[in-house]
Amino acid sequence: MWWSTGSAAGRGSVLAYVPSEEGHAAWYLGYARDAGAAEECWRVVERVGISADVEASITDG
Repeated sequence: MWWSTGSAAGRGSVLAYVPSEEGHAAWYLGYARDAGAAEECWRVVERVGISADVEASITDG
């Protein structure tokens, strides 16, 4: 698993390579900081190789 946050552009990401019967599965989540929020808040702006259901099961939902 690889992640990054805190960029000057207010972007972050999570990239994972997960073992599977076929070899591996890879997925990516791209985040953007919500500049208008009262507290630090990140929202998903790009999703590759992962469904919203699976994302919700491994994050705060």
